Amino acid sequence: MSINQDPFDYDVFVSYPQALDKEGWVRKLQERVKLRLAEDALEAEVFMDKIDLSVGDRLEVILPKVRRSATFLAVLSRVYFDRPWCWKEIYEFMMTSDSANALFPVLRREIRHKEISCQIKHEHPDQIEAIQEVFDLIFKDTIYLAFFHHEDNEHIYYEPDDKKFISKSDKLADNIIRILQQKRRSKYVIGQIPNAHRESRGSSTQAHKNAGICVYLAQSCKSISKYREGVKEELTQNGYTVLPNDSTIHYYYESPQTEVEKLIQQDLQRCILSVHFIGDQDGTTPRDFECSVIELQYRIVKKHLDSSHKVLRFKQFVWIPPTVLIPKNKTPRDNFYQDIQNADHFLKISFDELKTDIQSELNSNRSNRLASESSISVCLISSFEDSEDYRSLCDQLFEWGYEVRGYDLEDHNEETDQRNQKYLEKFDKVIIFWGQEGQSWIDDKLRKVNAESSKTIIFIDLSSNSRQKSVFRTRKALVVKGEGINKFEQLRHHM
Repeated sequence: MSINQDPFDYDVFVSYPQALDKEGWVRKLQERVKLRLAEDALEAEVFMDKIDLSVGDRLEVILPKVRRSATFLAVLSRVYFDRPWCWKEIYEFMMTSDSANALFPVLRREIRHKEISCQIKHEHPDQIEAIQEVFDLIFKDTIYLAFFHHEDNEHIYYEPDDKKFISKSDKLADNIIRILQQKRRSKYVIGQIPNAHRESRGSSTQAHKNAGICVYLAQSCKSISKYREGVKEELTQNGYTVLPNDSTIHYYYESPQTEVEKLIQQDLQRCILSVHFIGDQDGTTPRDFECSVIELQYRIVKKHLDSSHKVLRFKQFVWIPPTVLIPKNKTPRDNFYQDIQNADHFLKISFDELKTDIQSELNSNRSNRLASESSISVCLISSFEDSEDYRSLCDQLFEWGYEVRGYDLEDHNEETDQRNQKYLEKFDKVIIFWGQEGQSWIDDKLRKVNAESSKTIIFIDLSSNSRQKSVFRTRKALVVKGEGINKFEQLRHHM
């Protein structure tokens, strides 16, 4: 029995492919996490199949254990998604967990999303939709820890004897402890779902309502970091996703400024609000950076706000504690202080008032989102070559209130055509994104879709222009063309 009372038997379920534990790496990670939990007076029950299962146990024996675990630790590599029982375990936890933040992915090896997707498409074609949901949660909506870093174009992987392995393991355990303690504070017995809550499992809890909603919390100087951590804790406790995640912040201080700018821009594409905590110190300026990370984040968010305010409901809050004095214009740092005072939402208010303003903005944003039950469903089809634009368009459609699913059309024959049609019938709209591929690609997709023209939209990205795109016409679908930073705005008018 775990430290948690029924219905949970385990505090942590460790999911991993056996190939990753040939030298005991996963076992040592599990032991380190368990030791850290014990140091916090939590004698946790950790389930790890190599330790707890006999050789002959089948998947149907494991899945009930997944459902009876409070948190889920997934040790990921490309091999993980080669093993059907691994991604079935993580999918089962996603579907049955009462907490949006109880999944803890760990990257043992670097994962290339496109490479895995291609592999799974061929090996498990009947499971693409389920696995896509796993991908989306791990790579878009969840904070994960990478047990490696890049150095001189090489991957440096952390082994159990390394100090970085120990520090990362302890951080992982601290995150698990935080989730368990949050449940305790919210009047749950740790790991136990009260009867009333179990009976209403079908209805959305507050955390589930907020799942997938992202807030960008910019870095702060050390003197006011406690305020950022306070906001972060309350947001994550209520189911929001806070960006940048810990692994991204780590790369801020190891990567060139141009790469960091890209990381910030990518995170902002998913967020509806940014909050900047300005204190009396500059914060860290990485080597070869033109300014501190704090100032860089502010300026990139400001550009994002200027370019996206007509399309997205996005806001930037800039907060300075009332006790911080704003200097006069004497140095470049002072110029930054003067600039932030011109922000649309410059706030020099108490911390409690800041939290109230943040919650009010999030509530207002939620009220403008369509409820999932009444949302128009969209199937989005694209090429792997356009994966970055595909993700941006998914995020954009979701912001507009649509329910979006991706789909890879199967090869053209009578049997697969029927499967394609049956799947596409479930959707109100089918959008084919035409980016870098040629004319033959779009002709093939139109033939496979074969849906009514009023339901199908071809969005042509003119950023990679060609004569074929500029003159393309068809009676099989509505054709919408766009280019530039606001290219998807044209699509919105035709949805």
